[in-house]
Amino acid sequence: MLSFHLELLDKIFLKNVNQFVVYKDYAFVYGDYGQAHEIHILSLEIPEKLTHVQSISFQKEIIKVEIKEDTLYVIENERALHIFDLSNVSDPKRVDSFVLLGYDIYDMKLIGENAILAMNWEGIGLVDLNLPDQIQPVQKLKIENKCVECFVPFGDRIFTVSNLKNDPFLYEVSIINGYLEIKNKKEFSDFNPSNVFCGASEIILYGEFKKGKNNRSGILLLDYNLQPLGEPIRLERSPIICFQLSDGNFLFGFDYSYVLLDKTQRVIVPLFAQFKQRSSNEYVEVVSNSDSGLEPRDTSKLVSMDSLQNAHRLGDFFFALHGNHFISFKILENSLFRNII
Repeated sequence: MLSFHLELLDKIFLKNVNQFVVYKDYAFVYGDYGQAHEIHILSLEIPEKLTHVQSISFQKEIIKVEIKEDTLYVIENERALHIFDLSNVSDPKRVDSFVLLGYDIYDMKLIGENAILAMNWEGIGLVDLNLPDQIQPVQKLKIENKCVECFVPFGDRIFTVSNLKNDPFLYEVSIINGYLEIKNKKEFSDFNPSNVFCGASEIILYGEFKKGKNNRSGILLLDYNLQPLGEPIRLERSPIICFQLSDGNFLFGFDYSYVLLDKTQRVIVPLFAQFKQRSSNEYVEVVSNSDSGLEPRDTSKLVSMDSLQNAHRLGDFFFALHGNHFISFKILENSLFRNII
């Protein structure tokens, strides 16, 4: 048997994509790095045979796609926030647009009747979705000498960190009485975060920390009140994706491998790496062990999978973007992927 966790079912090639959201057995696939001007809608109803339903084209690059209550929200960079009706999920109908001319936008998150925008050096913008005829954003909030590129939701809270080495803070963004505010600006002793992930009740920071006289890379677990849960745990690279499991542990995905964060033992456990046969392209998983780590002993007949971009569990199936391929997997019976919540 060549796989232990996932069985590859089907894949579709889509150019310049790296993100997707899943809604009612459909995937909305796009690229947020300035090259893709389309959203591709795929049907996931039959995972063994993925179907490309249609593509929606825009003048400028797509930055972010969010879906809430049968409504699709699309950020088109330097142009607008577009709203589509998803009563028929496979055939979105545009119902409104909020003009955002000239703004370099990196991310968007929905909070109530508002959308907040990450606008790089312009800071954070607030779009009031009840005011389609008003100049947007209706409010901007700058973080002094800091850029804002990404938001991470944690329940009804929104967090962001900066990649700048001189910015050691975790910021919590909130809307209070209709106004944008930095609700929390949290600094951690000897830990400089560069990425943030959120589970059901905990926050994971990735960054650099001091170990003696040396700087190390690793993760720091925080509770709901942003208090550290123990010391940092060593991890050389930042995960690309993070899933919480039903037992409270975390599953991290990297370019073509997965590891487990065992919170009880406070260790990183390598699980497996993803390859394909050089001759047949057949999907292969190589289980990690204490001797070989994440790399198998002999890869002469194998080629590593294209880099993981994003992934999502839907029932017994797992969907992932590897390079320019949207791939459907079946989750095997005893795989811990079945424990993703």
